[in-house]
Amino acid sequence: MKKSEMGNKINPVCIELDKLQFDEKFSLIPYDWYPLITRNGKSYLLAISILADIMYWYRPIVKESKGIKTYKQKFEGDKLQKNYNQYAKLFKQSKLSIKKAVDFLIKNGFITREFRNISIWYGESPMLLTNVMYLEPTLQKLKCLAKPTKIINKIDVATFIEKFLTQDAANKQKANLHLAWNEINLITDEEDLQKIANYIQKLQYKIFLKTAYWRVVSHHVMHENKYTCKSCGVQSNLVIHHLTYDNHGYEHLYWEKDLICICDVCHKKIHNIKA
Repeated sequence: MKKSEMGNKINPVCIELDKLQFDEKFSLIPYDWYPLITRNGKSYLLAISILADIMYWYRPIVKESKGIKTYKQKFEGDKLQKNYNQYAKLFKQSKLSIKKAVDFLIKNGFITREFRNISIWYGESPMLLTNVMYLEPTLQKLKCLAKPTKIINKIDVATFIEKFLTQDAANKQKANLHLAWNEINLITDEEDLQKIANYIQKLQYKIFLKTAYWRVVSHHVMHENKYTCKSCGVQSNLVIHHLTYDNHGYEHLYWEKDLICICDVCHKKIHNIKA
């Protein structure tokens, strides 16, 4: 937890969000979100509204004096505390609809959710509250939606497959892997993601490992792990290892928990392969 210039603690996500520029000229919800955050081919308005509310709370109050910025957090604690009933009342929706929208945002990597047991004082006695929900936006995903990074038009499934999953696509995705990572993450519609996952799952695994999709995902995982083996700490002959194949076809959404950066020696030890 970082501190602002005033000395008060502030969630580092708040500071990072201040650096992102979203198009909010005409609405609290950036216009670019409507074609990008979709379900069944249509803008998922409830999920968009919830994400916009979370963004509002995490964007800090910023004051600048003599070239020095100071930050003030809009909420107390290390993360934003919310519950489904609050959003149900705010957006005039059922609690179940709110939960489904939050689940969608989590599945597609826009936010994270944490449940905690906390103690509060009720009168003169402590009271235990269980399963209190905390939400936090995912910076990496939001950076794909923010400006002024290069604008990338959303691509359809057929174009995605041609660009990232055909045999010769890997050779075309060497120039800007970071930009390609952003483009991959612009696919958010559940049906589109399912179609892409189905295509990937039908590929032979050795063919999958040669795709531009896997090249881009692997590069991102290595970059996030500072090109260091998680097992022994070396920084050479690195590979990306699947800890589980439960989300095969969705690697770009579940890379943080499903993939690990390790060196070739440690990789062979995992698979009991003799050097």
